[in-house]
Amino acid sequence: MRLLAALLLLLLAAGCSDGEGVPDTGEETGAGPAQETTEATEGARELRVEQLTSGSDGLYQPQVVVAPSAAALSEAAGVEVPDVGEGTYLAVFWGERPTGGYTVDVLSANLAADRVSVEVALEPPPEDAMVSQALTYPYAAALVRAVEPSGKDFVLVTREGREIGWPVQRT
Repeated sequence: MRLLAALLLLLLAAGCSDGEGVPDTGEETGAGPAQETTEATEGARELRVEQLTSGSDGLYQPQVVVAPSAAALSEAAGVEVPDVGEGTYLAVFWGERPTGGYTVDVLSANLAADRVSVEVALEPPPEDAMVSQALTYPYAAALVRAVEPSGKDFVLVTREGREIGWPVQRT
């Protein structure tokens, strides 16, 4: 009888799961639904991105901080960012998460006209992971080479190309 009850509970739990494991980035953060980007990829130039640091003690709200130097980003965002040369320094903050195990990765960036699209991966912990039961604030900081922050619009996009409408703070 216990085996049957356990099997029934497993079936119910499996039926409630969406199977994807990745939350809708817009709804999860309160930023509104994710939207498809309309930017044409023709004429876009791929930029070199170097991920510099990441952690779980970032800012409380989802946002992006863009700065002309590591020192300016460190001061504005309150995270230690190493200085590795010229370009645009940025930090992507996912905001408050209910447990440990959430990660942010800056994957790539493209420049088209005056718009820099920064592709990020927002990964929740696996459903069966053992994670800390504490609020966390995941973030990642990166350097985008060969582009200056002034006069550019920075937007985040998912791997699928959907725009994430998080606010961008410039320093």
